[in-house]
Amino acid sequence: MQGTVVGVLRGGPSREHEVSLKTGAAILQNLEAPRYIVRDIYIDKQGQWHDRGRATSPERVLSAIDVAIIGLHGEYGEDGQVQRLLEQYGVPYAGADSFASFLAMHKVMTKEKVREHGNGSHADRNIP
Repeated sequence: MQGTVVGVLRGGPSREHEVSLKTGAAILQNLEAPRYIVRDIYIDKQGQWHDRGRATSPERVLSAIDVAIIGLHGEYGEDGQVQRLLEQYGVPYAGADSFASFLAMHKVMTKEKVREHGNGSHADRNIP
């Protein structure tokens, strides 16, 4: 039986590129073969995707994986952009969906949503 093909996205065009590389490396180290067939998907600082050390398009590499784990930090990785791309190509992924990711990166909007749903609870008291 073949394992699940897991694409680990790391790097990316944000200022947190180096941190993302470390996160991605930790994820890669902890995915066990033969249960998982791991694809190390590196995204460089200019946003170019790489699979197995070769430049490629997102659509090409995403068509070759079963699921993605996002190790990206900052813009692109946490703001909903890469999540929208994964959703567009029908690739399931771990983490919040594109809208929740977008919302979380926009703190003013996040605070407003918490206030709307907080009903005066303790969560609302910690928001400046």
